Amino acid sequence: MQSGKPAQSHSLGIQVHAVISWAEHRVRHRDVSFPVGKTRLEAIGVIGCAVIMSISTLEVIRSSGETLYNGVILKLLPDLHLSMAMYIILGLGSLAKIILYFLCTALKHRSDSMLALAEDHCNDVASNLTAIGTATLAILVPSIWWVDPVGAILISMYIIYSWAIISKSQVDKLVGRAAPEEFIRELEMLASTHHDELEIDVIRAYHFGPRFIVEMEVVMPEGMTVRASHDIALILQHKVEELEAVERCFVHVDYEKRLEPEHKVERVLLKKEAHLAAAAAEGPRERNFSASMTQGAQRPRPNDESV
Repeated sequence: MQSGKPAQSHSLGIQVHAVISWAEHRVRHRDVSFPVGKTRLEAIGVIGCAVIMSISTLEVIRSSGETLYNGVILKLLPDLHLSMAMYIILGLGSLAKIILYFLCTALKHRSDSMLALAEDHCNDVASNLTAIGTATLAILVPSIWWVDPVGAILISMYIIYSWAIISKSQVDKLVGRAAPEEFIRELEMLASTHHDELEIDVIRAYHFGPRFIVEMEVVMPEGMTVRASHDIALILQHKVEELEAVERCFVHVDYEKRLEPEHKVERVLLKKEAHLAAAAAEGPRERNFSASMTQGAQRPRPNDESV
């Protein structure tokens, strides 16, 4: 029986749970060497689980491909056998995994670890059911023995694809993907109703692991005291950080709106964009100038024309 490799899947499931448990434990453990916490370790743990599952699934594909080669080319058909005990074990295991899947799905909004565990349980159910179905079919109809390794390859490709999707989302969060527009609008509503004299200049939010870093640039009256403006901004910061999706919030108070970006990263990016735009605009002019020069060189001189 190729599809799913139940024993291997169970062993890998333990490894996945161990990695996620370790990551969550380290996230909760305070360490002065990491002054803003280690929440991004959760995303790294999920990516590690994806790597483990993908590598092991590639081994299933290799083994299934070898079985197909032996059967089709060497005419060495696999010895398929599925006992009643195996049916019971896979059936009960799948039932337990289905229950755990729905439990983790209900809790996935709390952490990405629950999402990874839900995906692991879903893949286990798919592997077990595929193993039961393809192996039974191959045993009942020996002439189509190949459905078992083919089923293993197909379900393995699906598992790799599903973990690749999860890994990409975690990488985006580690890199700092922007928050969705609806969340930005929620922040704008919160800030605009915070104080009558507060005016929003810029709001940006981006991932810092599973949650968001929020940066607000707001404008206060020029004559307002530092004490008053600081207290207003601090209360706004606390309001934003009460949102479950927010990791940290920074509120910068100014007395006027500014067109130029205030941070190094934005300034460097704008300079690069301006340089590229200037180079792109200069390119067509150079080509037109070269073309006109070429045409001028090809035009006959007056002395060369026949009289």
